[in-house]
Amino acid sequence: MPSLCERICHVTLIANWFESHAPLGAIKQNATTYAVASQCRWITPDADVVLKGPKEFADQYGVDESTMMWLKHQELLAKLDAEAPLIDVPHGPTFDGKMQAAEALLPDAKDAVKQVADNLRTDWQWAIAFERQLSDRLPQLHAALERGRKRLLTLVLTHAVSTPWEAINRAQEFSESVFSDDFLQHYGRSVVRDLALGEVARLVGGCPINWKAKTSNVDL
Repeated sequence: MPSLCERICHVTLIANWFESHAPLGAIKQNATTYAVASQCRWITPDADVVLKGPKEFADQYGVDESTMMWLKHQELLAKLDAEAPLIDVPHGPTFDGKMQAAEALLPDAKDAVKQVADNLRTDWQWAIAFERQLSDRLPQLHAALERGRKRLLTLVLTHAVSTPWEAINRAQEFSESVFSDDFLQHYGRSVVRDLALGEVARLVGGCPINWKAKTSNVDL
């Protein structure tokens, strides 16, 4: 059994939503009850318990934006990560044909094209899962997503490109800019980037993001 000096004597609890210290009273009362019934092999019976919200945590430890957003939305993000791989996205000729055209345009980068295609499909799945969450829980943000899609579509259609990498990179820049307006303050930059990539993948699969293979005279 650890000595007294080796046991835990301070516990900091971090809440992703915090408006008052009222829950701390019940926590300390229960801690006292458990200490009486426990052998306290790893924690001292009178261990100090502190409850902090996201703001207090950030002020004390200087955490970055991504950590703050993870604390705030960790349950949602975990749910999206679990649901996304189970979502089916179209494996039709539009998306697959464009990836084949990309291989023809970039014959020395076929492996990279295949990896990009896999990544885009994964991003697409995540974006669909995210949209479903908005549709079920946050109709105002779902409406903002639809408005953002229209703005993104206009930007993509009015900026012609000729290579796959140029098309994807430019669309990603447009997409991040568009969706930052409504989603950055709620979810942080990491989620905006994931959403932006998923919407780019959707447009690749839906025709607006396009490129032409040198060996073909037909637009894919």
